[in-house]
Amino acid sequence: MFVANFDSHTLAVINTRRNEVSETLPAGRQPVRLLPSRDGRLLYVVNFGSGQVFVVELATRRVLASLTVGRQPDAAALSQDGATLVVANSGSNDVALINTADRTLTTLVAAGTGPRGVAIAGAGP
Repeated sequence: MFVANFDSHTLAVINTRRNEVSETLPAGRQPVRLLPSRDGRLLYVVNFGSGQVFVVELATRRVLASLTVGRQPDAAALSQDGATLVVANSGSNDVALINTADRTLTTLVAAGTGPRGVAIAGAGP
């Protein structure tokens, strides 16, 4: 289990058998949302303070990529096939679409004032 610690800028790795923090990882500035990839190999860490999404490889706990997405990203969702990550940027009033295969920002879409949530129809677990 992973927990985003907004104020300490870290991820806590929780050992659920022992109910304790087993590891603490740096996570950028103000991590606010966590989203696992569909295959469970990666963790997308939305960093509110830096305007970035970190792509963390779970097996190694290594940051594979740091993607600038907009100001104050606050929410994220994955397409059902896992090919697109959508991030709502409350500070820049837009939504970033990221190609997860090559980890690139493909487009920004104006989304109204202060978007703080995003959902993709048909993208359930």
